[in-house]
Order: sequence, then C-alpha cells, then structure tokens
Amino acid sequence: MAFREDESRARKDNSDENLNVIRQITLNILKSETSFKGSMTDKRFRCLLDHSYL
Repeated sequence: MAFREDESRARKDNSDENLNVIRQITLNILKSETSFKGSMTDKRFRCLLDHSYL
C-alpha cells in the first residue's frame, strides 16, 4: 500500500484499473532502482525532492 490505494476515490469507468496499472509500473521501477538504499516511501520522497534522482 505504498500509494495509499485504499483512500483513492477514482471509481468512474476504468479509472481505478488504469491507475492500478500505473502504480504497478512505478513500483516495478522503484524496486529495480538500486542506487539508493531505502524503503519505497523514502525513494518516492527522494524523487519528489531531487529531480536528478527522478
């Protein structure tokens, strides 16, 4: 639950399924990234602050 999916309010048409695909892609990218040792939350926060890391 790295993206707080349970709190998502996207329910129209296929938006919830589409967002789930995007979440899975980003989780796979974060898992494969090894230059920074940290949790998924730490990696996401670092992407937010550091555009070169992104």
